[in-house]
Amino acid sequence: MSAIVESLERRRLLAANWGPTAKIIDQDKAAAEFPTINGSGVTVAIMDTGVDYNDTALGGGFGPGHKVKAGWDFADNDADPMDTFGHGTNNASIIAADPFQVNGVDYSGIAPGASLVALRIAHGGDTVTNDTILAALKWIETNYKTYGISIVNFSFGSGTYDVAHTEPQVSDEYKKLADLGIAFFSPGGNNGATTAGINWPGADPSVTSVGGVDLNDNLASFSQRGKLLDLLAPAENVGVVGLNNTTGLVTFTSYASPAAAGAAALLKQVDPTLVNRDMVSILRASGARKDDTSFGEFNSYSRIDLDNAITLAYQRAPNANSDVGTNGGNNDLAYDRDGVLHFVYYDQPHHTIKYATRNTDGAWSATRTLDTSGFDVGATLSLAVDPTGKPSVAYYDNTNGDLDYARFDGIAWKRSIIDSKNIAGQFPSLAFDDHGNPVVAYYRKTSGDLRVMRSDGTTWTRTEVETTDDVGRFASLSVSRNNTIGVAYADTTSGDLHYAQWNGSSWNVETVDDLRGTAFISLAFNASNQPAISYYDAYPADLKFATKASGSWAVSRVSQKGAVGLFTNLWYDQNNNANIVYYSRKSNALFLLTGSPASWTATTLSLLGGPNGSAAPTLDGSSATYSWWNDLKQKIYTGDV
Repeated sequence: MSAIVESLERRRLLAANWGPTAKIIDQDKAAAEFPTINGSGVTVAIMDTGVDYNDTALGGGFGPGHKVKAGWDFADNDADPMDTFGHGTNNASIIAADPFQVNGVDYSGIAPGASLVALRIAHGGDTVTNDTILAALKWIETNYKTYGISIVNFSFGSGTYDVAHTEPQVSDEYKKLADLGIAFFSPGGNNGATTAGINWPGADPSVTSVGGVDLNDNLASFSQRGKLLDLLAPAENVGVVGLNNTTGLVTFTSYASPAAAGAAALLKQVDPTLVNRDMVSILRASGARKDDTSFGEFNSYSRIDLDNAITLAYQRAPNANSDVGTNGGNNDLAYDRDGVLHFVYYDQPHHTIKYATRNTDGAWSATRTLDTSGFDVGATLSLAVDPTGKPSVAYYDNTNGDLDYARFDGIAWKRSIIDSKNIAGQFPSLAFDDHGNPVVAYYRKTSGDLRVMRSDGTTWTRTEVETTDDVGRFASLSVSRNNTIGVAYADTTSGDLHYAQWNGSSWNVETVDDLRGTAFISLAFNASNQPAISYYDAYPADLKFATKASGSWAVSRVSQKGAVGLFTNLWYDQNNNANIVYYSRKSNALFLLTGSPASWTATTLSLLGGPNGSAAPTLDGSSATYSWWNDLKQKIYTGDV
């Protein structure tokens, strides 16, 4: 107990005079609100120039019982990883130093209770070879269980890569560590004014890259950037401990990466079951969004926020008693880029929306109620995740007849009404455009119109897609890789299936299929950015599929065994094959079709029901999750394909 009291007291002493970089990431708020969350029980390995473990703030010793509890010197091939250069000690202090001062201002390692393993891979100033990196990675692979290593920081890098890059000699080892659930952080690089792209190994698919913000909390001018950059953290005038108990301020993205590693250590203490992708997902979803348009390329990044991240880690913690899916009705699924599944559904008895997440090991969080503002909200809804991993939900408020929008801001859900013009908002369909802004298609029952709301991040703008007759039910909106925005929907007056595409100033409307009635429509774009639609032909109750190429639609009847094609969900996988999940009322079963009109492969997913089915692929299209109503359990269940 005395050790805990001492730890609390040390953190509280800093409350009055935190340094500017600590305030940017809410380190002061996190220490005040969560004083026992300091990385205790978590071990971070540092591949660097070693660590001056004799520094008081870094434990004053080496070996069992000390903060730096183990290590190895790969530069000199001995068991003493003492730093003689300073770079590694700087980074170690950002991760786990006890409180220290720089110029009268208070600083602390982000996870001062964490343990460190020092892996010296360079003397300092010399080139770090792949041979040395490989030896250190293999050492971690061999010893991670012995020392409890769950996080690694490697503040080196070179090159400029705007597509994923691997090195034959070492990338297999990065992947092995990732597959073990070890989070590996590396800087994005410091040549920000050249061209889009980041350093390797940050560009390796198994490594989390970290760029830098300046003291104004803007993307630092020197920080390399591009679509492979994962996170941001302070990188200008960062307070550090140096050799021989010295302190100072340092700049560059080498010092942003250990901040992210320290943040991950806090999350690992909150929830020891977290693995690498879960940690990064939380850091991204809880962070402050920073948009960038450098080099004619739009990207959105998350700057870490420690207070929010700890809060979200508690919210997402696995809950063995989670009631997820119970009494569920209409629902939707979406993956973030780190593989965490987001799930929303309409709780039928309570007439409200429930939300939960499933981590990468398949464990569900407790459910949360998103909206308690009315007596009946969310009977029809749509979920999407923005570029920084923050979920949003568009839904119908049956109490007031409004279209509502709830977005997760990093710590809580914020609700707004985006259309309240009399019974507006049924059949909403939500997606994000190439600038990370939400787009919602929906049906206005009062006038029988299809509308689309688009946000620029501040203001919603409404357009009328089609107003002739009764149109807009079962709307399905999608955004292609080249930012083509399309929506498929039913013309209830004629029974036809329509498709509308935004041309930059108005909507081009087409009739896809001349029918007597259609429903359960799902739109997706293939790898060539061409639209495709799965849908239910109400007469004679068949599943149909339409694809567009060379300016015309090709329509095929996929299944015609009676009352098939309800609750269709369409997506394209990594091989550009169409996938359709659908419900057969005749069989009371859920099915999957994969392939193309020329050759479909059928799979039975469930024989215990299937209404209210939904489906979502991972971002790379390599797998997908589906949901359905289980008659036996009276609950929405999920499965994976």
